[in-house]
Order: sequence, then C-alpha cells, then structure tokens
Amino acid sequence: MTRSLAPADVLDNPVWSSLTGAHTRFAVTHGRAARYDHHVAPFHALSDPDDPSAWDDLAQLVPVGSTVAVAASGGRARPGWEVAGSVAGVQLVDVALRAEEEPAAVRLSTADVPEILDLIDRTQPGVP
Repeated sequence: MTRSLAPADVLDNPVWSSLTGAHTRFAVTHGRAARYDHHVAPFHALSDPDDPSAWDDLAQLVPVGSTVAVAASGGRARPGWEVAGSVAGVQLVDVALRAEEEPAAVRLSTADVPEILDLIDRTQPGVP
C-alpha cells in the first residue's frame, strides 16, 4: 500500500502549512504572517510570499530591524525588506513510500521539551 505524505500545496509552503496546521499551538500570527514562538524555532512564514499584504502583516509581527527566516519566498523580499541571505533548498517527495510503524521509534512528550530546546539552542536550525 502506498500513500502520499502530503498534498503538493502543503509542500509548496511547508512552514505556513505547519504553523496553520499541526503546529498551530506554537504559532504567533498576524493576518497573513506567522512565526514560531521564538523558544521553538526561528522560522517565519507568509500565506503567500507574492502578496504585499502578507509582508505588511509580517512587519506588524516582528520588530523593526529584526532578522527573519522566511521559507517559500524564493529569496525575494518586498520593498522595505532586505535579503540578508538565502539558502537554496530542494523538496524531495517519495510517492512510493510504504508507511509502517517503526517499533524502535520513541514517542516524545512534554518531559522531553528541555532536551529538545537544548538541541535547538546548540544547532540553531534555519540560521545560516
């Protein structure tokens, strides 16, 4: 049996999809802009990076002079924003994946949060 892990549109803007879906509890939002709580991850997202209103909402969400990591923008920014750096990425999708339980997998819980946050602090995901 095969199944798709996620619809293509979810993968087109994965951080937005996450912050408005499964990770809503970690999201700080303003209109068409969202970010993770700064204790969780450094990523920001726009509902549509081509929509100037989404960038206006992002400006309301973060302080002037802040550096933000916006996924799915393609390294483009609207007037009033400056690209400080970009990271090329490739989204790989396995359409033939067989989804099976992994007996050795460990389900994390709130008890694991201190170690998770320590790992985030040490690795700084999303920071070039």
